[in-house]
Amino acid sequence: MTYPAIPAPARKLLAFIGLTEAPQGYETIYGNNQSKLPKPLTSMTFDEVVTAGPAWTKAYGSSAAGHYQFMRNTLDAPRTLEDIKGEMRLTGSERFDAALQDAMGFHLLKRRGYDKFMAGRLSVTAFGLNLAKEWASFPVLRACKGQHRRVERGQSYYAGDGQNHALVTPEAVEALLEEIRPAGAAAQAEAVPAGPVAPVEAPQLVQPAGPPAAGFLGRLRSLFGRAQPAAAAVPVASPTKGDPTVYRVQERLRQINYYRVGRLDGVDSIEFRDAVAAARKDNGLGDGGLDAAFLTGLYSFGQRPVSKSRGEMKLPEAIRYRPEVMAPNVTVGATGLAGLFASLAGGAGVFDKAGATVDRVNGYLDTADAWATKGASVAAFVGAHWPWLVGALCAVLVWKAIVGLADGIAKIRAAVF
Repeated sequence: MTYPAIPAPARKLLAFIGLTEAPQGYETIYGNNQSKLPKPLTSMTFDEVVTAGPAWTKAYGSSAAGHYQFMRNTLDAPRTLEDIKGEMRLTGSERFDAALQDAMGFHLLKRRGYDKFMAGRLSVTAFGLNLAKEWASFPVLRACKGQHRRVERGQSYYAGDGQNHALVTPEAVEALLEEIRPAGAAAQAEAVPAGPVAPVEAPQLVQPAGPPAAGFLGRLRSLFGRAQPAAAAVPVASPTKGDPTVYRVQERLRQINYYRVGRLDGVDSIEFRDAVAAARKDNGLGDGGLDAAFLTGLYSFGQRPVSKSRGEMKLPEAIRYRPEVMAPNVTVGATGLAGLFASLAGGAGVFDKAGATVDRVNGYLDTADAWATKGASVAAFVGAHWPWLVGALCAVLVWKAIVGLADGIAKIRAAVF
């Protein structure tokens, strides 16, 4: 089905909303529980999503679905999806895919005053309040009466319900709204009416998929192969420790391989700034920080480019390229192998004596009548069979080295280092 064209400014705003509401994209359902669905959200029909809403609310706490987190029932506009069905003249058999979600997102923008805002008949603050009423992750731009209590600038309109919190700063919202509004509209925002902005066709907004997680076996295979793996995961911290906007950007930059060595904590760290600078440079944005151009373009950024030679780097080359990362694992592995060979040489004949050893230890434990006797039996076992124990320890060291080398070369190939 073909849907009406979405103006370029509206697409920018929708990209920002999607980044804030559902960074994982069009398949998302509330709480990122989409993996529990019997089939992908975008393969379901509109009516199937509406029907499933109550069950999702019971299971996950909300019926919010899709890149813009559409709800079957919202706090201020009951039966939102079914209202959209009638207003957009949908049959209900349409696939709940990216095109439909974008069209419905634009419909909600218009419902909340997009045309008036673009025509200069609605101020940034007023339009921002309307957006905050539709999307609970958006902040109000000045203190006002919220759904449950009075809320201050920067808080969710629904603050106080124990569930919703603003996930983006008011400054970021204001910067974006000022950017997308036509020149001259600001002066008319409170008084002078104007005609609507003509639709402008823009490329379809689609969240690019990140590389699949390689997992340990994938990274291990990459140690000896040529495939470029995804970088390994790094520690994750709670987003409540820092700025929500920074946290969301960290998540996205992590997905596209720009932010791999820092923590997901919402903190504006040196590692985070370096990742932002690299992403801006690769995407033609020049110097700067988290301005509106960066935030609105973030989901159109592709994977961090990696040269072919780096993506196919062999283990010896990787060791020379980043010795501080790889050399410690080589040392650990060499030590483990040396100890393993030594233990095998010193333990010649051990396997022949294994059965007798087990019987002897069991006899010690059966006849012992004090902890001292048990301790002596354990000591005797260790003394008699140290090669086995040393060999086991060295095998662990070798395994650790293999894991470290596989992880290191995966990160080097993915331009983490």
